[in-house]
Amino acid sequence: MLADMMKQVASQAERQVRMEQELRLKLEEELRSKIEQERCAEEERARQARAKLEEKHKQQADDVLSPSLSNGNDSRERTYTDTPRPSTNGNGHGEWVGTALRRAGVFPSAGSSRAGEEMVEKFKYTMVFVGTERVGKTSLMKCLLKGDGLFDGSLFAGTMPETTPTTGVQVMEHQVSLESQSVRLDLRLLEMSGYPCYQLHDLFLPDKRGLFIFVWNMAEQLNPVRVKWLLENIQAKSTGGRLFLIGTHKDELKGAAEGGPSSPHKLLEEFSQMVQMFLQAIEPNPSLRLQISGNFGVSCKYRNVQQEPKAKGAPQKLYHLMQLMANEAWRMSAQDPTYPCGLVPSCSEVLAKNILELREQGVWVLTGLEYKKLASYFEPRLSRNVEELGHITKLLHSWGALLHFSGSGALQRFVFTNPEWIMDLAYIFCSYNHYRCGGSPGLDTSSLPFDAAGVHEVDPQDNLLRGVLTIKVATVLFQRLLTRVKKGVKGVATCLDMLSKMDLVFRGNLVQPGETLTTMSPISPAPSTPRSANITITNGETFLVPSLFSGLLPVSVHQVLPGLLRGHHKRYVFNILPSSFFSRCLVRVSRCVQRLFVGNVHCADSPESCWRNNFWSDAAWIQDTPSTRGLLRLSGRTLHLYFSSSSTDPQAASTLFVAGFNNILSILTSEYQGLVMSEFVPCPSPACNHWLEVGKDIQQEAHSGSAVQCSVCNASFKHIQVMQQ
Repeated sequence: MLADMMKQVASQAERQVRMEQELRLKLEEELRSKIEQERCAEEERARQARAKLEEKHKQQADDVLSPSLSNGNDSRERTYTDTPRPSTNGNGHGEWVGTALRRAGVFPSAGSSRAGEEMVEKFKYTMVFVGTERVGKTSLMKCLLKGDGLFDGSLFAGTMPETTPTTGVQVMEHQVSLESQSVRLDLRLLEMSGYPCYQLHDLFLPDKRGLFIFVWNMAEQLNPVRVKWLLENIQAKSTGGRLFLIGTHKDELKGAAEGGPSSPHKLLEEFSQMVQMFLQAIEPNPSLRLQISGNFGVSCKYRNVQQEPKAKGAPQKLYHLMQLMANEAWRMSAQDPTYPCGLVPSCSEVLAKNILELREQGVWVLTGLEYKKLASYFEPRLSRNVEELGHITKLLHSWGALLHFSGSGALQRFVFTNPEWIMDLAYIFCSYNHYRCGGSPGLDTSSLPFDAAGVHEVDPQDNLLRGVLTIKVATVLFQRLLTRVKKGVKGVATCLDMLSKMDLVFRGNLVQPGETLTTMSPISPAPSTPRSANITITNGETFLVPSLFSGLLPVSVHQVLPGLLRGHHKRYVFNILPSSFFSRCLVRVSRCVQRLFVGNVHCADSPESCWRNNFWSDAAWIQDTPSTRGLLRLSGRTLHLYFSSSSTDPQAASTLFVAGFNNILSILTSEYQGLVMSEFVPCPSPACNHWLEVGKDIQQEAHSGSAVQCSVCNASFKHIQVMQQ
């Protein structure tokens, strides 16, 4: 009797399990079917919209073209695009821009008014996910984007989203309906790869209008050095930004006693204290320091959230956490000093749509004048108000509609319409380093921006990993990227020109066994005057990639420096040193000097074997003229410059060179909001080891005969005597 009852209970339990499984499968099938139907309907609506737009284009009249766009004269050579532009006025710009505008389909009528005061409400912000490798950034981002009542419920609990390791930067767009504000917020999500080989994040981090999500693994041992390194790179680019701390893998700490050393509560508290300590050390000024807006532990597996410290109304599910972070992004967008309350010029949205159309046509770069003409068509006053045009450009840059390196040397003269492609190009060396140095479990080589097998076939000795890029290797390396741009790119020369302007590569050559240097055209009087122009290449040329250099300056060189160089010696001390700062500095110096040696290489077999040596990542020899020489050396956050000259007037030559080098460093430093550089010169007294700070101990603009006193040895010197040390 009892056995029969047990069998019936077991049978009922099995039927219940089967029914639940069938119900779950049915719900999932209905959900997939609904999603597929919505996708098909959206595609049909998009197809109909495109058909209407094409019909509208055919009916556009040529008389809507603004005369201001066809009367300009741009003498600057376009080096990035081969898009055909038939000429109607002698320079070809009128019909080219007019065609692009007509195809955009955003013209007002010929007599309509485009008032400068017209504003529209638009809330759009950037979220940046950062953290070390394999902490769950991709999983967290996917769960946040899917977060709703259905996804956060028990239906999908216990399953992890399928992910692959991120190479470079992953960009996604998302729209959030804020329940508390009854508004829609457009989010641009950037996920930065956390592997150490990706050193160029500071190039693409938003300098404003950015919310940072710092992700860490609660179940693994922390590396404080890597945490501080990431915080320094964020602080260098964005001052006064907001930071969310999110610990993942909370579900793996279930066995930890509440309040114990391994409990989620304790781990979250300790990590928050460590980050706060690092931020205070990095930036003493609270108004410029990154501010922590929230500290949470999450489980992507079970879709739940824990806040530290615990607060009433704290988010319990990932959906609520996304709402909380989106509300913070909305608040920061509403408090924007340039465009408060989310009110932006109406022409900015129109310009963004037009740039998207240009991107689809294959026009991936505009010169400054072409961009100004394009913007002034929709808002005529922008042709006269350069400051307002700059504000709108920075706004579109933060939206991801375009990419503009404001204040960044040669790049600031161009506006790029395809930011994702430019980022993939910039990260291609890091991605190759990531792949060749072991990669990561689950790395999909088909997702890489290059043909991994093809590159290894033409570079079997891995010279690229040592920072040497030949044209043969570059042709294979850039092949996949070039196929993504159907037109508008001239090939390998264009890619190398772009990388050079981003301070990522420079020309290299072997003049004799044992020497490696850059080759430039005629000698300039000072390094403040670059002599490199647009790149034209031949098959035999070689380029150097300083971010891939792995060697160090030999100890023997350190020992002989005092007697080797008896001229200027200066120190440049930085509060933060971004990861790519020194390599970018080398590229800029290479444009301005006659030779830049990146290592003493001894060739045992042939000159080609020189490339198989490791070049210096922390130093470089400089030769500005045949009679001058110097050494640039990096030590921690301090940059040393040793320089001497054997010319007829060595003091004048040294002073001129140092002035030019100061100019290079000042411009590069200004591209980082949180970076502060201090310049030091040694005390002229031989018995004193004290360094005097320019601008504090020494007034830079003081009279050459004024007195300067050392605070350590109390000796007094003339101003000119100290500055010539």
